[in-house]
Amino acid sequence: MEKTWKRTGLTMVMKDENGTTRHSFSNAVQAPAEADIEAFGEILGTLTGKKFDSAVITTADDVVTSPAK
Repeated sequence: MEKTWKRTGLTMVMKDENGTTRHSFSNAVQAPAEADIEAFGEILGTLTGKKFDSAVITTADDVVTSPAK
């Protein structure tokens, strides 16, 4: 079985006293580093006035399997 990376999505979860909001981004890099995600969360926090809580990374791969013999 062969996997080929197609795309990565990133959802940033932000919180404040009014609740939770999610900001979704498409076409992120293949494997974002934890430090980069945290830094991006800090930037979003500065822009939104909310605190970075967590991130959800979603990847899509093409999977090719050999035909059954």
